[in-house]
Amino acid sequence: MGKRDARQFLCAADINKQHWNIVELESRRQLRRKVNELIELVDDPTITSSDMREQLLLGVATFGEQFAMQLVRSLHRDDQHERQSIVWLLTLLDNQTTIPLLEQMSHQSHFCALVGAIQRV
Repeated sequence: MGKRDARQFLCAADINKQHWNIVELESRRQLRRKVNELIELVDDPTITSSDMREQLLLGVATFGEQFAMQLVRSLHRDDQHERQSIVWLLTLLDNQTTIPLLEQMSHQSHFCALVGAIQRV
């Protein structure tokens, strides 16, 4: 009888673990969606720098340090215009947690010029 109870407990633990993963995945999806929205807003001529900075700070307040880290990870995109938009967003955000990540990326030949442009600003 003891074995049967243990199996039921393990099954319940697996269900809770799956539930947590679903919540975590949804949070990450919302984070990526927010970053994508901001990248698209860069081209909106009605959005001022201060409005955009407010949106960036709202993203940090909502998602924490993961927000800035997702912006840095977004630099891996193929589209040059999108990468330039992300550089502008990172410059506006001016978040110290991104510096080590950007320094790490600067050692990759593909990103040297891009990260150098951020450091000059």
